[in-house]
Amino acid sequence: MFSVICNCIDGTKRYGIKSENLTVADITVSEEQAKQLAEQCTRNQVSDAHLLDIIEDWFGAPVREGNL
Repeated sequence: MFSVICNCIDGTKRYGIKSENLTVADITVSEEQAKQLAEQCTRNQVSDAHLLDIIEDWFGAPVREGNL
């Protein structure tokens, strides 16, 4: 199961998603996009091994190492 996380960076809310074993922070400023991604990952039973690729495909940009 995936859930949305929120961090405040320089006064801006930044959202990410997490599973039981993996957290990927600061991937979007859109809470709605993060919710949709987390719901899709949960619905499709995405494994942690594929999460970074899915995030990159979803947003069209690579995940930065500092976001893990």
